[in-house]
Amino acid sequence: MEIFGKSIHSRTSRPRTSTPKSPKNESTKNPRKPLPQITKKSTQGSGNKSALIFESWSKKLNASDAQHPPQSDSAVTGNVRLSQAGNPIDHKTYFREIFFGGENWIGVESGENGYEKCLVEIEVIVNKKNLGLVPFRIDHKAARIADQNNVPTVLKWGPTMGSYMRRNNHIDEWLTLVSYADGSYQMLITKDDPRSLN
Repeated sequence: MEIFGKSIHSRTSRPRTSTPKSPKNESTKNPRKPLPQITKKSTQGSGNKSALIFESWSKKLNASDAQHPPQSDSAVTGNVRLSQAGNPIDHKTYFREIFFGGENWIGVESGENGYEKCLVEIEVIVNKKNLGLVPFRIDHKAARIADQNNVPTVLKWGPTMGSYMRRNNHIDEWLTLVSYADGSYQMLITKDDPRSLN
């Protein structure tokens, strides 16, 4: 018995090889350099584990993303728009089909076709402080694209990180999402552009 219904997309898996897969829609004008093997601290058990990066995406947080809208009477969005943000990707398909492509996407019961969500746990590190594993909801709605190249995928901050972001000001800091070949994720918030360190 399927509680959530079927996704309109087929489920994919991360490669378990030493060579990260390149997205099909990646720009040929600015090809991504191979990502290095790195060691990240494991939140499960003790010690470190070596994990190969599968995908990485960064964005400078604006006021709305950081949950501090510029106008005092503006509503807090509760999410981050997963846009192109200067990365060599097609943001219309990248997060649904590649970055979170292997997750269990389920239809959102809203009467709209192509509206899906998945739930993921992400290890959150803010300016080198580890906040641990936090649950997030990723929403993908194809109808958002329309004819204006709009962003169809958003990350919902949720109650834990939403409250944290409203209490702390991270406007103009950098949000990086990392997907590892072992199936885990990290979110890093840093003051410096991580792409400038490569």
